[in-house]
Amino acid sequence: MDVDTLVARMVEQGRRAFFDRLGLACRAGELGIGQAAATEALAKRPGLVILAADAGPSGSRKFTQQARRKGVPMLTAAQGEDLGAALGREFVSVVVVARSVFSDDLGRWGKWLSGLDETGINEYEDPGSASAGIEDRSDRSNTETPATGH
Repeated sequence: MDVDTLVARMVEQGRRAFFDRLGLACRAGELGIGQAAATEALAKRPGLVILAADAGPSGSRKFTQQARRKGVPMLTAAQGEDLGAALGREFVSVVVVARSVFSDDLGRWGKWLSGLDETGINEYEDPGSASAGIEDRSDRSNTETPATGH
């Protein structure tokens, strides 16, 4: 097996693990899915905002501004259809993960995947890291794979 094939398999497994974990968080009731539920979740105990790369500009701007204002990490991940498929829906533009082990895990996976090409996980931002003393997860130089628990 050549290196490119090995890397491609690793990336696909990481992407699959991210979306599997997102589905588990959904089943655990830790997500605000869609704009109305995400707005509600942002008012409570938000841990991570996940925006679809193809979400509308006004919704993206609204949630990006709110997340930055509250110091909540954000992730631009995949297409709305990919998020929807992981959550049993047709299309999802925004998801807010409650502050929990799920938001921590998805944030770590998202950060790792955002540093790789071809994953659909495009961007990771943690606006709270500098001002709130939260661990700075924006450094993409760490390519260590997050633990899967397996």
